[in-house]
Amino acid sequence: MQIKIKWFSKIDNFDSLKSRYKDLVKRYHPDLDPSNLEAMKAINSEYDYLISNLAKITDKTIDREVETQFKEIIEEFTKLEVEIEICGSWLWLHGDTKPIKDKLKELKCYWAPNKKLWYWRPVGSRTYSKSNFTMAEIRAKYGSHYTGTSKKYIA
Repeated sequence: MQIKIKWFSKIDNFDSLKSRYKDLVKRYHPDLDPSNLEAMKAINSEYDYLISNLAKITDKTIDREVETQFKEIIEEFTKLEVEIEICGSWLWLHGDTKPIKDKLKELKCYWAPNKKLWYWRPVGSRTYSKSNFTMAEIRAKYGSHYTGTSKKYIA
């Protein structure tokens, strides 16, 4: 099956696909405007199609459960007033998060006291290092896309 790609142009890796999906959900989520329901269905359809095809093209295996987790958490974060920085498969949350800390805990987010940021990682994802990396080091190692503002970090 082949579909016409309307919503995701020039996507060549998983990180850019995830980042673009997050931007589109933030803009077209039906909770923000019910008239966006059909657009969101088309976005989800293209996203699913590209996920499966990127895996074939790049010879990477995709953990469908992780992709499902990612889609669900992005939709939840768009309902909150937080800005999301995508670093690899982890999401770092910026902004005034204190009023929503209980909701973030409920969404299985964790507080990083040295960075003073909340983060979310896929279930089963572990940290393999006890080193305390700065956000600049994390961005340099895994790449980064900070969406929702004029700030962008691409490493």
